[in-house]
Amino acid sequence: MLSKSVLTLRQQHQHSVRYLSQKLRKGLYAGSFDPPSNGHLDIITRGVTLCDKLVVGVATNAMKKPIFTCEERIRFLREITKQFEEKIEIVQVEGLLVDFCEENNVDFMIRGIRSYADFDSEFSMGIINRKLSGLETVFLQASSSRVHISSTRIRELAMFGRKLENFVPPEIEGEVYERLFEFYQKNGMARKSTHADKKQINDV
Repeated sequence: MLSKSVLTLRQQHQHSVRYLSQKLRKGLYAGSFDPPSNGHLDIITRGVTLCDKLVVGVATNAMKKPIFTCEERIRFLREITKQFEEKIEIVQVEGLLVDFCEENNVDFMIRGIRSYADFDSEFSMGIINRKLSGLETVFLQASSSRVHISSTRIRELAMFGRKLENFVPPEIEGEVYERLFEFYQKNGMARKSTHADKKQINDV
């Protein structure tokens, strides 16, 4: 017969196992999303499978000057993630990500990686975040059909009058293009490419 002390330890262990299995895992995928792209959606789609709740954080950075307002970016993200409505939360994030994580009980961070250059930068940031908070960073490699997509490339295409098919989700493609081209036109930077009306780049 087991002693009371052994039974107590076993009961405590069983309680801990039940608690951990029931604990909701919350992940954070943060970025500027200026604008949201098919690459971002790829990471979100895979990220929701790794946690019970995925927080998509629209980060505000004083060192960057976004074209789209934070409210616009949040609205775009909600439009393209309706299928995950119950599993994601889209919010504005200010300040250090580790502070946001601690204040909102986030268990780990998710980052998308497209290239060695991305990994070098994100790896260093992941180490710093772990030292500051103890939180791990999960790196998701971009899908081969999305590895060429970036918000910078999207803005450049729009500036030259090229449509954004296969770069931006169709739900927001028209509005994103019009808004970007109007922005560059207003600032004297828009240039209609001689090939602007030709077929766009397809998925690789």
